[in-house]
Amino acid sequence: MPVSGNGRKRPKRGADGRFEKGGGPGPGRPPGLTDANAPTDAAVLDFIARAKVFFSTERYWTGVETRIMAGQAAHVESYLLPRIFGKPKEVLAFEGGGLGFNIVLMGPVRDPLAEPGEEGGGPRRVPPQKALPPARKPRGTG
Repeated sequence: MPVSGNGRKRPKRGADGRFEKGGGPGPGRPPGLTDANAPTDAAVLDFIARAKVFFSTERYWTGVETRIMAGQAAHVESYLLPRIFGKPKEVLAFEGGGLGFNIVLMGPVRDPLAEPGEEGGGPRRVPPQKALPPARKPRGTG
């Protein structure tokens, strides 16, 4: 790597002034390796083949359908529906004219009048109450 005037290493740049692509292989996946040509064990290949057969049987999908209709497979529905129909938009629409300004709440919303344990209330520190001093007689009275 070239060294600048102050002794620091400078990154290599090509003729066009852009940084050159990295040098040797670093940690991680070797370059050019894809899932298609990844080294696999015979036991892994056997497991994948058996899983494909199992998940493509009519018996499995009948069981899934039965669980979905019984309301026992909400996780399957929540996984499949967005992939089939697309994820719905999450938009919050406000109605009404408004006063022309916005209020932005930062942090958790807490109701100052709610007791601890109620919804919107949280643990509050109540400062200890000091006793009032005894009343004094006004000056000049006897």
